[in-house]
Amino acid sequence: MHLVGIGFTPEYWEELVHSIRKQSPDETLVGTLLSTEAVEPEQIEVLGDQISDSRPDLVFFNLLALENTHDWRNFLTRTQSNCEDQLKWVLVIEREQEELSMLVKLKPEVELIGKGLQKLNPTH
Repeated sequence: MHLVGIGFTPEYWEELVHSIRKQSPDETLVGTLLSTEAVEPEQIEVLGDQISDSRPDLVFFNLLALENTHDWRNFLTRTQSNCEDQLKWVLVIEREQEELSMLVKLKPEVELIGKGLQKLNPTH
């Protein structure tokens, strides 16, 4: 299984991959950290191409990896449209208050394990 990370420190990424390995000891995991810092707007296209080219099974990301929700919307849309298969995105929240307020602005649909598909609504 190939995991790709965006927006984590190398130490945090290694910790995350290690904990996933412990949960799936029989699975061969390869973890690739593509971006450790906030991505500049002019680098968004390059990052999306790197993800498309690497064909990951899961893309782990931190919302603070991009500057604003507009950049995230463009990045997610562009990256997904460049991939033949549907990408699976995993949001990792490190700083709840800041990241959750940014997430609400994106108005995503989120899949809650065991609870089906839910729309994230800023009024609830």
